[in-house]
Amino acid sequence: MLEFYEINPIKQEIVHDEHTIHGNIGYLSAYLFVHFYSYVGHYFRLHDIKLNGKPDVNGVYTAKKEAIFQNIEIFVICMLVGFTIKHLIDMEQESFHIEGVHTYFLILNSTITFFTKAYIYFGQMMKVSGEITKNIYTLFQV
Repeated sequence: MLEFYEINPIKQEIVHDEHTIHGNIGYLSAYLFVHFYSYVGHYFRLHDIKLNGKPDVNGVYTAKKEAIFQNIEIFVICMLVGFTIKHLIDMEQESFHIEGVHTYFLILNSTITFFTKAYIYFGQMMKVSGEITKNIYTLFQV
């Protein structure tokens, strides 16, 4: 049995479900809050490390309050990325592309936010190990 559908783009109605614009805007607002929290937290970390900083096992300076603040931030980021992935999986294929800019920006933002914290910590570790290597080579030349 063949069925033919007449599609008239002028009369075609696009129905937004809960996973499109309102859900994406909510998640984008949450990421905006996390970015603001990270920005304020960066200056708190600098201040706390300057006053109470001690090197950890890898040589990266940390402080007690700064570590608690950073652990809360990492927990919130992991939860938000997990809920974002669930939100994107639950979206229907049609609604995924209706608000394409919001959806693709949400994917990009969650990916960058998730990998940034590890990148910063490993960058600090490599900086410390580079300084140690430089000092060792300097001692050999003396």
